[in-house]
Amino acid sequence: MGRGAARRAVPRARRQGARAPARSPERVGQRHQVRGAHRHAASNLPQLPRGRRGVDRGRRHRQAARRRQGAGRRGPLDGRAVKPPSVVPTPEDLTRLRNLSLVARWAVEGFISGLHRSPYHGQSSEFLEYRQYTAGEDLRTLDWKVYGRTDRAFTKRFQSETNLRAYILLDTSASMSYAPDGRDKLAYAKGVAACLVYLLQRQGDAAGLVTFSDKVHAFRQAKAGARGRQELFAMLEEARASGASRLRPVADEIAERIGGRSLVILLSDFYDDPAEIGAGIRHLRFKRHEIIAFHVLDPTEEEFSFDGVLQMVDLETGTRLMVESAHVREDYLARFGGHMTRIHTALSDCSVDHHVLRTTTPFADALAAYVAARGRCR
Repeated sequence: MGRGAARRAVPRARRQGARAPARSPERVGQRHQVRGAHRHAASNLPQLPRGRRGVDRGRRHRQAARRRQGAGRRGPLDGRAVKPPSVVPTPEDLTRLRNLSLVARWAVEGFISGLHRSPYHGQSSEFLEYRQYTAGEDLRTLDWKVYGRTDRAFTKRFQSETNLRAYILLDTSASMSYAPDGRDKLAYAKGVAACLVYLLQRQGDAAGLVTFSDKVHAFRQAKAGARGRQELFAMLEEARASGASRLRPVADEIAERIGGRSLVILLSDFYDDPAEIGAGIRHLRFKRHEIIAFHVLDPTEEEFSFDGVLQMVDLETGTRLMVESAHVREDYLARFGGHMTRIHTALSDCSVDHHVLRTTTPFADALAAYVAARGRCR
């Protein structure tokens, strides 16, 4: 046996060693002609702008890949795509963004709440109870299987699960601008309101917004969808603190303007007469609205953690008073505690959930309080 048998010609075979025959000159020439044809065709293409020639395709692909990888890491203030943080952001982190859309998306993403149950009964997938059939009722609700087994007529009732209509009432009185360390109560309340709007509309609910002090400054009907959400965010951005706080005339007006049964979410520091607050809340409750009250406070208002001589300024009236902090601390804390008790009593007497939100409270905790309150209202 010789080695020649292994060198038998195979059609379209590649070189297998030093003795393998080289490719025919015709094929080599054809390959060169094809390359030349490509060069000739390329010469007829329009010239690229100066500075782009000579950039190889691999480099362009690498640049595009880097741009795609960096798309989620742009700065949070430019309004473009932003990668959510790996940890839960604090109120300080979020309020620094000055972008309520991002604040709401970051705080609400992944937050789960229950379905909203309607007080009206109808057809749905959730069975509620059996009830004895009475003459004149719709026969479509009759359970014929039970009738066939027992010879007794029963109707089925279902709990209907419906979309919620909610209105957020945001207090923009001058006292909401209180900011001993640069973080005012209104900015925090705006963040909470934006999170609630995002959460409500993510669940398919309609959200409306009212800004007020001693009167209604702006009113937006409850809407669902992204367009309505952006309108509410723009309205929140435009809100400014001014004037005194008077909830009763505002509640009276809103009670007449809101049609149908709704959820009213109140965000305020409640520096108002508790009796007047209670009267306004009773009007809303008379219209069968559910109410959740978020009491927004700065920790220094509860603790009076000041030392030395202070110039106290009433943000709503402009009145100024020089005081020695050590001399007034005890009296201040007693008066403040009494006011908080009267506010809580006025709200509780109207079956209103009252939650204190400090400006250091994470937005997720505010959302959890909202969901818990909704669970108790069902």
